[in-house]
Amino acid sequence: MNKAQFIAALAPHFNDSKKEAAHAVDIVFDTIVRNLSKGEDVMINDFGKFKKVDR
Repeated sequence: MNKAQFIAALAPHFNDSKKEAAHAVDIVFDTIVRNLSKGEDVMINDFGKFKKVDR
């Protein structure tokens, strides 16, 4: 599933507004990225854990 498909799947929860669903997805991803950039792990129960990995 790519980002567009994810947004389309969420749209029914936002009165079929892909614009509002996309905004919500962007907020979630932005929040995850900002916390990772500060060196913090992000744990979302029943979903997963995100952490920065140096390569």
